[in-house]
Amino acid sequence: MYKQQCASLKHNLILSNYFEFLNNKQFFNRESAKGSTNDGYKLNSNKENQVKDFITQGIISADIQELIDSLMS
Repeated sequence: MYKQQCASLKHNLILSNYFEFLNNKQFFNRESAKGSTNDGYKLNSNKENQVKDFITQGIISADIQELIDSLMS
């Protein structure tokens, strides 16, 4: 789980926007972090195999392709 407070790292990117984007695309689920008042994000269990296959084998499912297209536009 990625804690929301970590998204305040000083980069040119606003990480929390990407996490919210992935949440809206149903790749992440927003959850309450244990022992913290902040929310965090966890990979949606319905997308685990697609993400694993993409990372380990380079297999691009229809959902992953749609996500890539959305990020590139």
